[in-house]
Amino acid sequence: MRAPLRPVSAVPAGRVDESLPEGAGSPAQERSLKPRRKRLENRLVWSKSRHGLFEECRRAYFYQYYGAWEGWLEDAPPPTRELYVLKNLSNRATWAGKVVHSLAEMVIRNLLAGHPMALEDAQRIALSKLRADFVDSRDGRYLENPKRHCGLQEHHYAMPVDPRDWKASAALVETCIRNLIEGKIYQRLLRLPPDAILDCERMETFLVGEADAPGAGVYAYAIPDLVVRGRDGKIVILDWKTSDPQTARSAELQLAVYADFISGDYEVEPERILAGEVFLRDGSIRWHTIDRAAIAKARQQVHDSIGRMREPLRDPLVNVAEIEAFPETDELGVCAGCRFRGPCGKLPRLQEAGVLP
Repeated sequence: MRAPLRPVSAVPAGRVDESLPEGAGSPAQERSLKPRRKRLENRLVWSKSRHGLFEECRRAYFYQYYGAWEGWLEDAPPPTRELYVLKNLSNRATWAGKVVHSLAEMVIRNLLAGHPMALEDAQRIALSKLRADFVDSRDGRYLENPKRHCGLQEHHYAMPVDPRDWKASAALVETCIRNLIEGKIYQRLLRLPPDAILDCERMETFLVGEADAPGAGVYAYAIPDLVVRGRDGKIVILDWKTSDPQTARSAELQLAVYADFISGDYEVEPERILAGEVFLRDGSIRWHTIDRAAIAKARQQVHDSIGRMREPLRDPLVNVAEIEAFPETDELGVCAGCRFRGPCGKLPRLQEAGVLP
């Protein structure tokens, strides 16, 4: 038997907690930069982002998941360390998204503690975080500790950025936080009992379906932004989005994978789950129907995706890869935004083609 429905942990009761969720700069990550007595295992675990990068560029995929592995160690070879630094770079869009997600988690945990955050406080903390991140990136502090300090592609590659674009990123963060706190989802949460909030940014790995053979199981990450039990008893999975709802790709597969995990973890029928993408740019919500067919389809897609990822591996059983089996993409539009465009040698070609200055 699995554990019954349980509330996510809250911050201690009292005044509003303005500490960002444990992540960059946390003691746990500080310790991860030191040599370990026992090496971590590089496991092949499916995620939507891993799937997307594999389909987009095999060479970038290799750099991200194999070339950068153990780059956090003090004795890491310089090429490995360089890839590890690049792996942790953000761009202005992903940076804004990370800050919004951190503030969303803070807002939820303070709500659980009984002291909802004021909009002005949340926006002030977010802008303070953005300013600190900008300075860390501009001054190159991420080169020493890329997990503790923010690094932006715009600074690393000395990209010309109009000051108005930096201000636009800050304005987007402010807008997203406003739409979060003033939006109907959060307003409904204010009227629900605290134990209705089941999960908030909990990362787990789980077996997707059944293993085809011993040692051949397919595992996936599940990191739902928010899981809530409604008054009707249904479980609602919510995924915060900072992208434009008009151009954003559907998160149907990602949410179906989350629903597969939630269905097993909380022992609920798939038909009792509802999943939604919450676009914080404008407060709109894109709902997805979850049922057994949707989960079966997602399981097949994940198994097929992992199968393609295993094909170029030198040894699939221990997840060992060699760079030669992962060719570069020829799509210069993809290369222009890639954090690995330096080591792959595409910069001169991008500049000759006029894609980059």
